[in-house]
Amino acid sequence: MSHLLEVHDLGVEYALAAGKAGVAVRDVSFHLNAGRITGMLGESGCGKSSTALAIIGMLPENASLSGSVRLDGHEMAGRSEREWRNIRGSEIGWIPQESLVNLNPVLRAETQVAEVLRAQTQRSDCLPRARAALSRVGLSADAFLAYPHQLSGGERQRVLIAQAIVCGPRVILADEPTASLDAAGRADVLGTLARIVNETHAALLLISHEPGVLADYAEQVMVMYAGRIVEEGRAAEILNAPLHPWTAALMRCRIPNGAGSTRQPLPVIPGSAPRLLSKACGCAFEPRCSDRNERCGQSAPSLSGRKGRQVACFVHELK
Repeated sequence: MSHLLEVHDLGVEYALAAGKAGVAVRDVSFHLNAGRITGMLGESGCGKSSTALAIIGMLPENASLSGSVRLDGHEMAGRSEREWRNIRGSEIGWIPQESLVNLNPVLRAETQVAEVLRAQTQRSDCLPRARAALSRVGLSADAFLAYPHQLSGGERQRVLIAQAIVCGPRVILADEPTASLDAAGRADVLGTLARIVNETHAALLLISHEPGVLADYAEQVMVMYAGRIVEEGRAAEILNAPLHPWTAALMRCRIPNGAGSTRQPLPVIPGSAPRLLSKACGCAFEPRCSDRNERCGQSAPSLSGRKGRQVACFVHELK
């Protein structure tokens, strides 16, 4: 089976002050298939956003990229910004998480979506097509003429989705698209994304730090820690029967429905994530892991296991 998007040995390194470098993404490999939703789970700072920015060619100037990103067999890594202008939006759509930051405060919703089209085409029907995209994501005609501050958080997020899909991309990257929404808004936005994938047969990478966001929508899930993928497989297996101690710790920290009314202390994960400058020779999670053994501190485990389910752990490796 050929994959629509293939990422192989992706690495992202940032040049920091005093000539130092920080590694945000290390040896990340995965693929996306048309018509499928793939989830990427991990805490803030683990490399999820850097991975997405690398795929879509939006890394900052102080970042360097290694590895391969292939779209339909064509290499994307190393392309110039001029080349990316013809790809970004038309082939790969981008949904950022902060709608107020990423929308122009002095432009109406329909204009913001039409501008994406104008950047890709010389057609004269950009505004009608923008309205069609806004309607497609569930916004009313009244909202078309609204400014960002006049819209709710969920409505603004729908404008970002309309921007991402208006040119008909085959791949959509959604970076924490529900992070600032309440439960109702989150369900609406996720439902809209799932419907768009079903209608357009696009491949969607859904990035989140919340397991619950991925549980009902993603078919496959990758779990990241300290810039690496530490577990991957079918969503039901990963979220209900995790193997890696980090994944298991994330699942234990999920807040159950109705827990807000209790006085019981919530579970926590001891320790803190390693800094970008850290160069541990062993497993990055070893200092925080209750299952660690001597081998864990000596070398970093690689992903291994059967097809469709892999884990990077010496203690819980699949046979």
